[in-house]
Amino acid sequence: MKQKFPGWLLLCYLVCLVGLLLMLNLAPVSSSVGLDSAYFFPLMYRGFPTPTPTITPTPTIAPAKLLITEISYNPLAKEPDAEWIEVANVGDLPLSLADYKLGDEEMLGGDEGMYQFPVGFELGGGEAAIIAVRGATFASLYGFLPDFELIESHPLVPTMLRHSAWALGGVSLDNGGDEVLLLGWRDEELDAVSWGNSQYAFSPAALDVLEGHSLERYPANLDHDTADDWRDLAEPNPGSIFTAQPTPTPSATPPGMPTLTPSATPTLALPPGWFLNEVHADPDGVLGDANGDGFISASQDEFVEIINLTGAAVDLSGWKLADYLQTRHTFSPGSLLPHGCALLVFGGGEPAGDFGGSLVQIASTGVLGLDDLGDYIRLLDGEGSLVIQFIYGSEAGQNQSITRNPDLFGLEPLTPHSLAQGAEGRLFSPGTRLDGQAFPTCVNPSISESRR
Repeated sequence: MKQKFPGWLLLCYLVCLVGLLLMLNLAPVSSSVGLDSAYFFPLMYRGFPTPTPTITPTPTIAPAKLLITEISYNPLAKEPDAEWIEVANVGDLPLSLADYKLGDEEMLGGDEGMYQFPVGFELGGGEAAIIAVRGATFASLYGFLPDFELIESHPLVPTMLRHSAWALGGVSLDNGGDEVLLLGWRDEELDAVSWGNSQYAFSPAALDVLEGHSLERYPANLDHDTADDWRDLAEPNPGSIFTAQPTPTPSATPPGMPTLTPSATPTLALPPGWFLNEVHADPDGVLGDANGDGFISASQDEFVEIINLTGAAVDLSGWKLADYLQTRHTFSPGSLLPHGCALLVFGGGEPAGDFGGSLVQIASTGVLGLDDLGDYIRLLDGEGSLVIQFIYGSEAGQNQSITRNPDLFGLEPLTPHSLAQGAEGRLFSPGTRLDGQAFPTCVNPSISESRR
């Protein structure tokens, strides 16, 4: 027979244990860990340091938003059959296309066209849809089918529905000036773009594009309702969009964490051709002496920098540099630009310095006339054929140049020079890289300068 443990004695043990735990919990926490420290008792709440929670930032979810992102209104093929419009959902969440309408008629009851998307189609976040006038024509040009067509021509392409409550005509985009509208479920205007002689959407209108080019919103989620949102795209890119992402704020390395050394950046290869690398349209009134002649001029210190990466030296004699309005510079005889070197044209003055071994000239008309708020730069060869075209916007009006970031490889729109990596606050770098060093691609920097 086993002896029973007295109940009163068990109760006394429990009371004593609870009292001991309470006294220890009220005692100050020692900074050292030992038998006299609260850290010794794993049951003690106060005895353990309060862990610092790891905060995982909540990603920002952009709501669904449909925008017009690219228009081919002046195709090389038959018009209007080869014309097309691209729309994109620049948000993160999917949206149904059923309530949206697209067309070129800006007035209720007008004689142009307005079409509605058919029911049952959804566009995911970051996705684009192509609406061709005739899907079969589009497929013959690009090698794949569009998402929708306005005139039935291919059995696998859904046909848009005519929105006869708004307009009864068809869509035929005018090369000299027209507009494209995106309407919502109540026929309210959600987005619009106009070009050429049409100032319906904004004034000034977007620039006319050359035949075979398209008009592209760049980046696709840029929506300031101005012509600066749009650029001339030499090689149309239907179905592909680029959206600008917010720049993350760098966080400090937590104490005790190792500092990671980034791996080496691989060497990138550029396709052969001509690259407009830097434009100085808005010289600073105090620090804007870009041509180095000791005088600051809002016009003479303007410059355009273009790099020759064609693989061979090019004779520029008779070539022209122009803006939207007119020819600003005709290259003098003997203007030879080696492969890998920079061509540098100033608005005027007496440029002083080697400018990284660039071919340096000043505008033959006495002025480049670069508009601070946006302009259209063209380089034409001796036969008048377009070699380079470049459109910039209001980003150029910040008392400094705009530049590719990094040099040569940077995307458009160009970056204000002082903000570019390696510039160290410099406002410009005519003829050189962002850090003021000569372009390593210029293997023979000894160029005979012709300044007229």
